[in-house]
Amino acid sequence: MSRAIEDYLKPVDERQFLMECYCFDQFKEIGLKVTGITVEDSLQPCGTWLQDYTVTLSVLYGVAVFISILNATLRVVLREMSRFERAHTITDKLSSATTKMWVVQFVNSALVLLLINARYQKLFKLPENSPILAGRFADFNVEWYGAVGATIALTCFFNTVMPIFNFGFWVISGCRRCCDRSCTYNTSKTRQILQSEYEQLYIGPTFQLENRYS
Repeated sequence: MSRAIEDYLKPVDERQFLMECYCFDQFKEIGLKVTGITVEDSLQPCGTWLQDYTVTLSVLYGVAVFISILNATLRVVLREMSRFERAHTITDKLSSATTKMWVVQFVNSALVLLLINARYQKLFKLPENSPILAGRFADFNVEWYGAVGATIALTCFFNTVMPIFNFGFWVISGCRRCCDRSCTYNTSKTRQILQSEYEQLYIGPTFQLENRYS
């Protein structure tokens, strides 16, 4: 702990951030009580660390969830918009929707985060308030991977996991079919009157190829 305190009392640009490592280890052992750790001059560095750590994780997960929800919403919008293109074949319609979905998801999930956080001033100098290429990362260093890289990885993870929730719709459809035949093993028994209603219940919705391929 003494080394961590000595490092914490140094100027910020000379620190090795040993106190952050110490606070993290203590947090795993004593939990929220870490905020009560006091060093010289009644300083509570672990309390400040816990606050910054919580905000960082909240932003990290929040941005990843927001991007995943945005991508899912845009997929629905683009799929509906593709109907107005009046494609001659279903293949052309699916191909157009798939391309648009892939481009939008790639831009939202990776390109936007990369351009906002990158700092490039070699060939041209941008103003400090520029929305792109005026961030705080001039290279792919440890801090970049901890902030931007982790956000991109979490976004990809959420995009991978979200299709699994379609299993819930499959379970609901199975329950509806079971109720339709009074939960018996007689598959020819049904409460539907019209053939179209019977087919709609047992065939299920159209498989959305554009969502899977994009």
